[in-house]
Amino acid sequence: MPTDPGSTTREVRSLSHADNFVHLKTHYVERALHSATAVKSLCCPAHKKLVPGNTLVDHVAQEHLHARYRCPYLNKEGVFCTEIFKKPGYTNGHMLRVHDTPNWSS
Repeated sequence: MPTDPGSTTREVRSLSHADNFVHLKTHYVERALHSATAVKSLCCPAHKKLVPGNTLVDHVAQEHLHARYRCPYLNKEGVFCTEIFKKPGYTNGHMLRVHDTPNWSS
């Protein structure tokens, strides 16, 4: 069950996945953000949007904080890469250097 929804939109400003996770977990029951079980997103109008708990931090970052250039390997093929980029072109270099995917294109 979420607690104190008003403080979420004021406090979650960081682009750091770890920082946002630490903050958001204060609003949910223990381990809720580690599970695929749906939880109510506190940032969505009237808190009606259900999001898998283990994707809530990324949902907030992408949909509400507008962090648009995340590594496509956020949760793909068993890889959980949390890199975020200021510009889309940075993603291409990251994919080559970190994930060894030379044919990837944004």
